[in-house]
Amino acid sequence: MPAQSPSGRRVPRASDAIARAMRRFSRHHGLVTLVHADPAGARLPQGDAVVAALTLNRLEPGRAKSGFYRRVFKALPHGGVLVSGDFHPSAVAA
Repeated sequence: MPAQSPSGRRVPRASDAIARAMRRFSRHHGLVTLVHADPAGARLPQGDAVVAALTLNRLEPGRAKSGFYRRVFKALPHGGVLVSGDFHPSAVAA
């Protein structure tokens, strides 16, 4: 069930979004591998793409972040892609 924000709007929890993605991608068994793990130490399977959503900004600069990028580089073939979707709030209210 979505959480409620202070403004009263219903906001999906990360766990809800992950569960929804797992259900949607389960139809593509063998084509898509979902890994829900801490990016600081996650083992990444070989593949054509790595999608990291709302995770990379939580990694500490230095070893943790460079280690993640090193593992991504090893998991991807030449021409593979890293898709990162992060949220960076503005200092100025919209």
